[in-house]
Amino acid sequence: MPVTRGMSGYELMSWCRERLASYKVPHYIEFRDMLPKSKVGKMLRRQMRREELRKREG
Repeated sequence: MPVTRGMSGYELMSWCRERLASYKVPHYIEFRDMLPKSKVGKMLRRQMRREELRKREG
């Protein structure tokens, strides 16, 4: 089953477990409408990390 739009988190995790090494399977999956990107179009990883830290802190 190819990874496509409309797949649930459970289905995606099952797909990962079947096809990836155990250390590569994600712990959780978060669906987003958009990712933060720079003007050039690169994903802003630092901003993503900051958002994750804020979520964990409360």
